[in-house]
Amino acid sequence: MNIHFMSITQAKSDILNPKLVLFADWFHDMGFIQDALVQFLPEEHGVFFTLCNENIPSYSELYQRSQALGGTLMHCKKYSHSHKLCLITSGASFRRSGLVYGDNLLARYEYGRIHARKLPVGNVQILTPKFTGKWLDDFGFTPGAVMTAEAGPRLITGTLHENGVARTAELVKFARINKLALIQAQRVNDHQHIYSRIEIPPRPLALAGFAPDEFLLATFEYGRFTLQHIDFDALGFKQFQNPGLS
Repeated sequence: MNIHFMSITQAKSDILNPKLVLFADWFHDMGFIQDALVQFLPEEHGVFFTLCNENIPSYSELYQRSQALGGTLMHCKKYSHSHKLCLITSGASFRRSGLVYGDNLLARYEYGRIHARKLPVGNVQILTPKFTGKWLDDFGFTPGAVMTAEAGPRLITGTLHENGVARTAELVKFARINKLALIQAQRVNDHQHIYSRIEIPPRPLALAGFAPDEFLLATFEYGRFTLQHIDFDALGFKQFQNPGLS
């Protein structure tokens, strides 16, 4: 399964003018090469990008069909800040999606097609069961922090325990009685920053039915996180098909 996580930014420092800038290392392999013609179509809380065949019968007809569906045509260009290939959309066509500044999106992609849908509101990310970052500090999961992990069907819940190192004996007993996994955030130093790495052990992964490298829907609040199976149907990925080129 090819998936990609991204967020809606703003155009020209205007929060009322949302903009989607999509760039990724996999663009070229999926056919989105420089100057490739791409059709953009909005849907409620989502967007489609479809690579157009070089031998399309009529550009004007394709443009009119895209306009009739609320979309437009664009070209894959290099992003000025990184020199990576990208797709940029804003304006009236994009606003028809209902997406706004700050929304997080999950994209599924295959050769010639990208379909992105809005994720639930909140501190939501797409992660594997091994995740790293300075941002974990904001939720209390600093280097050395101690937490328990509770596994259920398609769900793992992590709970921070303050002063966990000093309470090791107590927490070991608590975890054993309640059949929880006890985890300590690892300290990572890359010579510029110090941050945490959290790795969910094999046993709770197995109990939840997750693979070690599976992408999961992660939700964070202070002192707590949940990892869930990604329900693509619930997110609106009911049909991975762009209707605009048929």
